[in-house]
Amino acid sequence: MKNILFSFFGIKKPSPANVEATFGDDNIGDDNIGDDNIGDDIVDTNAYTKEFTYLPSYSKMEIRYIAPPDNIQMVNAKYLIKNTTTDRVLTEYTETLTKDGWTVRTLSQDNKPFCLNAQKDPHIATLLPEQNINDVILTVVSK
Repeated sequence: MKNILFSFFGIKKPSPANVEATFGDDNIGDDNIGDDNIGDDIVDTNAYTKEFTYLPSYSKMEIRYIAPPDNIQMVNAKYLIKNTTTDRVLTEYTETLTKDGWTVRTLSQDNKPFCLNAQKDPHIATLLPEQNINDVILTVVSK
């Protein structure tokens, strides 16, 4: 299912090898993984991303790559979120988007969530988190 989404949006699925080469190996500070304080100072419901001014931001996410709009006006951006897990990002970002009025669908494979599809007219967004050691690389495709 992930491969279908990646190919549908024309995104090259990152492998752990090329993600590490792209983003470096600065995975210092593993102490947040497994933390039971989910939601503490992670979600910033008052901020929007610079790249997508209509999309609420997930705090502590750092832009790493942005591609210009494609032929259907979808913009592709990649963010790095340090010291977290994909499950945590999916859960907390769903809460943030819902509070901002977005309709969110979680896509699952083998009963494990792996992707968010969100819509708030006239915008749509697909969020694909990938675990990279202690960090998450979040691909956002939106218009």
